Amino acid sequence: NDFKVEFPEDDTLIYLPEKGSPANFTSTRSIADEYYTVHDEISGSTVTLNGHELLCRMINNEIGDSWGEEAIKAQAVAGYCYLRFNESIGLTPTVGLKSGYSSKLENCVNAVEGQVMYYNGSIINGVYSASTAGYSTSAKDIWGVDYPYLRCVESEYDDQDPNWGLEKQYTKDEVKKMLEDKFSIELSDNVKNWFKVDRVFSVKYIDSLTIDGKDDCKITGNGLCNLVGLKSNALEISYKDGVFTFKSYGWGHGVGLSQWGACNYAKNGWTYDQILTHYYIN
Repeated sequence: NDFKVEFPEDDTLIYLPEKGSPANFTSTRSIADEYYTVHDEISGSTVTLNGHELLCRMINNEIGDSWGEEAIKAQAVAGYCYLRFNESIGLTPTVGLKSGYSSKLENCVNAVEGQVMYYNGSIINGVYSASTAGYSTSAKDIWGVDYPYLRCVESEYDDQDPNWGLEKQYTKDEVKKMLEDKFSIELSDNVKNWFKVDRVFSVKYIDSLTIDGKDDCKITGNGLCNLVGLKSNALEISYKDGVFTFKSYGWGHGVGLSQWGACNYAKNGWTYDQILTHYYIN
């Protein structure tokens, strides 16, 4: 009666970008006279700050200063692009802001301040997440919007993220109650039929599942990861001795820059621009 829920064939086009030569780009400009409005998820308020201060606080909340300088610089450029992109389409982004940043962090921001990435003449949407399941996801798969620079690319070192392989276990009866309460149904006795993955993308990410063979009873991968208390819809589901194990990989949506990936690429000698051109493809 032990089994692992099988995945259907994955038709995701995976990009394997080659490591480019360092750009050695040193041109910067102050963004202290630019002002951006954001929703701060920490305080719950809407705030307006100058670009320099805002970027430093964003990075301090996202990754702090313990990682290598090239990873911090990559986060700075991506974060600035994210601010500029949202302003260009009239949206107020939600970010986390943490004051009290160090001189190391601010020096990294100063080193790349004002630098942006373009695709076909427009500033890109520099989205990022904590880590991926080994391959980033495309904006189309996550949000239904197709940005040609936000594709599925290999993220070689994400298995070094402490959140890799997190597990939650529930008994058969606990899972039965979860599903029956959520969908107001009565499950069959065929436990193997309770979860059927309809579609998978970027190797491990579940798009949707059918529950107990009922075509009108479906749940998204995100819905399932929230239901079982994990942080990524890159899930594996297995069953043994009356217990379901849900195992997740990565943390977050997986689109764009992987922060843990950037951390480890930097440890392996990559410059910030090499990291950025790996995750945001031409």
